[in-house]
Amino acid sequence: MHLPKKLATHFPPDWQRFLLRWLGISLGLHLLAAWFSAGFYHADEHFQILEFMNYRLGGTPIGELPLEFREQMRPWIPAFFFLGITKVVVFFGVKSPLLWAFFYRLMSALIGWVSVIGLALVSTLWIEDGVWKKWAVILLATAWYLPALHARPSSENLGGSLFLISLCAWILALETEAFKSRKGFPLSVLLGALFGLAFEFRYQIGVMIFGASLWLIVIARIRAREILGMALGFLGIFALGTYADQIGYGHFTFSPWNYVHYNLILNHVSDEDVSPLWDFFRRAFTESWPLLGFLLLCSFPVAWFRNPKNALTWSLAPLFIVHELIGHKELRFLFPLAGAGPLVWILAFYSTKTKRLGWSEFAKIRFLKGASLFLLILNGSALIFTTLLPAWMPVRFYAHIYALSEKTPELALYYLFENPYTVNGSHMYFYRPKNLRLSEVKGFPGLDEKLRENHSPVYVFYNHAEFPTEGAPLRAPCALQFSSIPQFLTASSITHIFEHMTNWSLYLCRGKTS
Repeated sequence: MHLPKKLATHFPPDWQRFLLRWLGISLGLHLLAAWFSAGFYHADEHFQILEFMNYRLGGTPIGELPLEFREQMRPWIPAFFFLGITKVVVFFGVKSPLLWAFFYRLMSALIGWVSVIGLALVSTLWIEDGVWKKWAVILLATAWYLPALHARPSSENLGGSLFLISLCAWILALETEAFKSRKGFPLSVLLGALFGLAFEFRYQIGVMIFGASLWLIVIARIRAREILGMALGFLGIFALGTYADQIGYGHFTFSPWNYVHYNLILNHVSDEDVSPLWDFFRRAFTESWPLLGFLLLCSFPVAWFRNPKNALTWSLAPLFIVHELIGHKELRFLFPLAGAGPLVWILAFYSTKTKRLGWSEFAKIRFLKGASLFLLILNGSALIFTTLLPAWMPVRFYAHIYALSEKTPELALYYLFENPYTVNGSHMYFYRPKNLRLSEVKGFPGLDEKLRENHSPVYVFYNHAEFPTEGAPLRAPCALQFSSIPQFLTASSITHIFEHMTNWSLYLCRGKTS
């Protein structure tokens, strides 16, 4: 690996081999997550990007797009980004939206993996203690949530990953002699454009860009021409984003202002609920992997306090503070910070200030040593689940229905109580086969009547794996064909983990002759 002289001292050959080995492991985990982590973490990930894109493909009616389309307050660059991927894979004969979604996750995971590379390289510059330095890389490669998070084709993930790539590139560039020459200006334009792209994927990233820019000016003391280059690069992408919004919405509109006006000035952000200041920490415990998520979030303010001049402090803390001041809180709002979580965890123990806790001193504290071993085991078990299981189990139902639809000119599906292609009140078209005909039946009496009318078998959707008491007479004619939660999970000793999940099921019901 050829490195500039100033950087080469930080990356001797043995350290380069160590980095390559663990970054290779990280790549493998990211590829696994891209394949297995299907579905979405939050419905916005789907409806505000993939349904927007599907509208451009002619698959989603304009009247079925979410409120954000009517208010014209979401950026179109993410939708056009995935539209470009779709055009490429369709050119090579890939027609299934389930496979399209895999390629979206693959691209998202690879972008996230590049941010892992950037953070691993930056950690080498910041951490002198050899053991702490190794643990920073190992945790970046194997943190329980990172592969699955990076595989999410969501605005929070992609915006955060692009921001971290740009920030790390800035920090590494400042360590090179080339940056101090004329090459500094074009490089600052490029990195400013990366900041702009991060903003266009997630408007809230603008707060992080502001903090990072202040760090570059106040702490790193970049020159006026680099500041100008960064501004030009950012504004260039901002103009491109405005043009993309004009194409997407059909006329000129200023989406960032629409977003601020609707959510903050009109205060619609508080329409759902208002949470107390400490609610992010509660959610980190209850909505993330127990204990790990809570401890990780607690490490952020500790690391910021112990490293006040660090670039991550200046760029990550502002987003956390802003979301603390806003009443409505969701854990995903902090996902742009999570990409740097493993390094922040290390910095909470190993300060970049003069007084440091060396590994030898840390290892002498018996409690910390034992707790670290326990957390590593917990992290490993969590990594297996988050990487190898779908992010949203019902997506397996969509894959099964799509496979059935390819075998017949028209597929009829009756549904009990709940339309499987309606999520949180919004109609989903991206995964829905064009030859699928959906019909509602009014409860179990309605299904019984339908079976008396149809002598041939019919497919029936029910959002549980077993008919309740009132549906008992139909258990004989209706055979379970598929359930979204794999049977080996529901039949195992860990069933309780999945009890809160809805088990979407498909039944094949035989028609009645009397």
